[in-house]
Amino acid sequence: MPTIASRDLRNHTATVLEGVSRGETYVVTVHGRAVAELSRVASQRRPAVPKADLLALLDRQQSDPTLAEDMAWITEGTTHDLDDLD
Repeated sequence: MPTIASRDLRNHTATVLEGVSRGETYVVTVHGRAVAELSRVASQRRPAVPKADLLALLDRQQSDPTLAEDMAWITEGTTHDLDDLD
């Protein structure tokens, strides 16, 4: 595992981070003493929810009781009257 002084890390940050993105891990030192490890972040993606679990969750959800009324109000009429705004 390569060692890098904090001063070199500051001066060559982009190069070091390119190495980290390729999977390299660095030990960062201050005055010759190891103080940190710099490594690639493990994937932060959440595991996929199985389809059956998702469908069960959706079955338990209730829609907003006024949703149908709101949708009817929104779609009522047309947008032709907007042409008169020019």
